[in-house]
Amino acid sequence: MVGETVGHYRVTGQLGAGGMAVVYEAVDQRLGRRVALKFLPVQAADAGPSRDRFLREAQTASALNHPGICTVHDVGEHKGRPYIVMERVEGCSLRERLQQGGPMSPGELLELAVGVLEALSAAHRAGIIHRDLKPENLFLTPEGRPKILDFGLASPATGGIGDPERTLLTVPGTVFGTVPYLSPEQLRGDAADARSDLYSLGLTLYEMVTGVLATRAETPALTVAIILREEFPPPSRHRPGLPVGLERAIQKAIQKDPQGRFGSAGEMLEACLLVREELGGKLDRLRGQASLPAVPGIRRGVDPPAGGIRLVGRERELALLDDRLKGLRFGRGGCLLLEGEPGLGKTRLLEWTLDRSGEAGFGAVRGRCSAAEGSLPFLPFVEVLEQLAGAVPEALLVEMLGPAGPELGRLSQDPAPGAGQRETPETSPGAGALSAFQFAAGVSGAGRGAGASADCD
Repeated sequence: MVGETVGHYRVTGQLGAGGMAVVYEAVDQRLGRRVALKFLPVQAADAGPSRDRFLREAQTASALNHPGICTVHDVGEHKGRPYIVMERVEGCSLRERLQQGGPMSPGELLELAVGVLEALSAAHRAGIIHRDLKPENLFLTPEGRPKILDFGLASPATGGIGDPERTLLTVPGTVFGTVPYLSPEQLRGDAADARSDLYSLGLTLYEMVTGVLATRAETPALTVAIILREEFPPPSRHRPGLPVGLERAIQKAIQKDPQGRFGSAGEMLEACLLVREELGGKLDRLRGQASLPAVPGIRRGVDPPAGGIRLVGRERELALLDDRLKGLRFGRGGCLLLEGEPGLGKTRLLEWTLDRSGEAGFGAVRGRCSAAEGSLPFLPFVEVLEQLAGAVPEALLVEMLGPAGPELGRLSQDPAPGAGQRETPETSPGAGALSAFQFAAGVSGAGRGAGASADCD
């Protein structure tokens, strides 16, 4: 398929494949934009029910217009296989985010919940139930904004939610979806409504903040038994210190009886917004107690720094760094390593990043280590942790670095057994000829993310 032209779309690569679909990246040769082409697998292309559900996905999603829902542009057929032309969403699924970054902080989780609930509320108002929400069907853009994908099991409605004339396009008594995230009523083969989506979202939020799937079991039969009969332990059992309001919202969403859940996505959204506001006020008070050094000399864009030196030919690197800084506001922290031969301008790029961090409202701390033989490459991280431990209240360390944050800070201040005095550029051999390894950790002004960059030779 790669290299072929499908309609006016040129296929450039494969993005993923599963039992229900194969997704390719393509270029719209008329509009010059990148898109995603979703095909039914060859073995399912002739199957009536699979084909009907596939085309229904396009019809359902195309009826929705919301920035939190993946846009459907077109449908077509190529060599007997139907396909859907969709928005090419950059980023990663929640499953990938959990595998790569571990459980989310409460602040990051609340941003996720608010974004998904806003999109769900729009879908539910249009009379559409997703019925298959799970980490694989929720995507995070590089800026940290969520998007809902895969409406293949959605139920279009002729009326609103709860309307007695609502039409389901599946056979009564038939179970569709991913078992660990299905609500009890879906497992029983009953009709799903908005509260079924909230249940699946609640389980997803539980997993994203604890790293534990509440319905995990050794066999599908045991998973079904857990969903139908067993009470889930509170999230704080796996993640002590969670905000009480956040835990209550998750627990209410995953009640087995739909009557005990939130009545609508809008109601759950209001609860999450309230918790976010309360958490934000708490973090503001904690930040007021912190003493992180500010970044001096804010410069905008690629304006020349002191001395009249201008960043030339660095548009790609500057765009990447700026994108990562924007992502900090959504809890998507990380570490960027700037590496290369001496004299390439890594230090200048780092200074630009630090200046932009100040412009974006982030504080910064920096660590150093020597590039001499025998030096310890993790020293910048240790020094950053030392500074954070001395400047930031413990509760804010938990929000930034997770439950282990305070302990990491304390360990960084303890000398390693048998270690001598830490090597510095001033005390190490050949210090005058050494390049600097500069490490900067940005502390999110919203208290939800941390970013880092380094310059080394």
